[in-house]
Amino acid sequence: MQTAGQTSARVKRRRSVGFPVLPLTDASTVLKEIGKYGEEHSIATIAELLGHSSANSGAFRQKLAALRDWGLVSGRGERLAMTDVGRAIAYPRDPEGECLALRDAFMSCSVFARLYKESQKGQLLALEQLGNVAVLELGISPKSKDKFVESFARSAVKAGLAELGPDQHIILKAFEAVEGAHRDAEDGVDFDSHLVEFDTHSQSKEIRGEHGPTLHQVWQVGRVTIKLEIMSDGPLPASAFNTIGDVVQRIETLAERLSAEPLEADNQSEG
Repeated sequence: MQTAGQTSARVKRRRSVGFPVLPLTDASTVLKEIGKYGEEHSIATIAELLGHSSANSGAFRQKLAALRDWGLVSGRGERLAMTDVGRAIAYPRDPEGECLALRDAFMSCSVFARLYKESQKGQLLALEQLGNVAVLELGISPKSKDKFVESFARSAVKAGLAELGPDQHIILKAFEAVEGAHRDAEDGVDFDSHLVEFDTHSQSKEIRGEHGPTLHQVWQVGRVTIKLEIMSDGPLPASAFNTIGDVVQRIETLAERLSAEPLEADNQSEG
């Protein structure tokens, strides 16, 4: 017989939430390998194509579950076929179409989509912090926290929704900015070429990066637009972000002064 103290000490266990353990980067590679031999196969054939001796092996079942979780394949029984999103990834018409399909796959995972939507954009976020949020608010098991944040981070980067930062950090991109980049590409505009233009002593300088902006922030003060943007082909060192913070504070001070003392219209003298 349990005492009152023992009864009160009992804790109700919360059922943990599942997620794709195989990141979208690896899942898309697996899907393309399968796609070399067609859009529809039996489960046994898929296992063979992926180099597994048995369709019952744990490694294969993990891959299969991830393909289902990402919405890349569907079907009942022993045969599976690629979904529309899966076909767009396995047989992409162009890089933009594949990126959109990868984004659709990422957002189809409700727990990843929720963490992405509810997290700050354009800020350096620690993966440890995101993992803690996933455990406390999204129902992820503490034992699975590390696998969760690894899959989330790698998948978000693959979908073009994030960039990896230094020392186990990540920077999530605003969805509107990603969509805007895609629309500019469709309209024939070179998105990278007009992201940043610094005018210093009447000389225009353009900085371009292979992977898009690492940092982008705009202040609009009346007729004045102030832009801060850093382009980099790799992650910035952690020490740089303290300096960037100082720069942002100085720009905000400048914006406040411009707001308090708006520019007057130029007076044209008549000769």
